[in-house]
Amino acid sequence: MPGSLSALLARGDALLDGGFATELEARGHDLRDPLWSARVLRDDPQAVEDVHAAYFAAGADVATTASYQATFERLGDDAARCLRLAFEIAARPRHRTGGKGLVVGSVGPYCVVWANGAEYTGDYGETSDDEIAATQRPRVAALVAAGADAIAFETVPNAREARVLAELLAEFPGVDAWLSFCCRDGRSLSDGTPIDEAIRAAERPGTLTAFG
Repeated sequence: MPGSLSALLARGDALLDGGFATELEARGHDLRDPLWSARVLRDDPQAVEDVHAAYFAAGADVATTASYQATFERLGDDAARCLRLAFEIAARPRHRTGGKGLVVGSVGPYCVVWANGAEYTGDYGETSDDEIAATQRPRVAALVAAGADAIAFETVPNAREARVLAELLAEFPGVDAWLSFCCRDGRSLSDGTPIDEAIRAAERPGTLTAFG
C-alpha cells in the first residue's frame, strides 16, 4: 500500500497534482460538455492516463481521479465502470513511477447533476439531505471499492451538503477524505455561510481528515 492521506499529511507538505481539466484542454480536448472531464474519461481514457502520468513524473504525491462530474444520474449504467476506470488509469502510472503517491477519488458536489452553475451559487433550492446523500453515496462506494486511497469531496458550495457528506463518510469506516469548498470570497462559501461555520458543521470525529 502507498500509505494513507493521514500519514502523508503527518510527514509534512504534500504536492497535489494540477488542474486536470486545464491540462486536458491544453492537450487539445474540448470540454464544453455537461460531463466535463468525465466525457474524456469515458471516451478517451488513455488521454486521462497520460495526464496522470505527467503529474506523477513531475513529482506529485497525489493523483486526483477524473471523476468530479461522473455521476450515476449523468452516466447511467456506465457510471460504475467509469468510476472504477478513473481509479485504474490513475493507479497505473503510479506503479510505473515506483508505486509511491496516493490515488484519491474525486467526488464533485451534488449540484453537478444539474450542470447549471449551482456550484458557484450554492443554491440548492428545496433539495433534501436524503437526495444529496442518495446521489453521493454510490459514487463514494464505487471509488472505495475500486481501491481509492482516499476521497476528495471537491468545491462544495453549500454548507448543508458539507454536513451531509461528513455524515455519509461515517458509512465508510477507515476511509480518509478531505473536503474543499467553493467560496464567494475569503470569508464565505458560495451559499453565504461563513467558512468557519461550515467547517464546524462538517467536523465529525474519525471522518474528514482535512478541509480546503
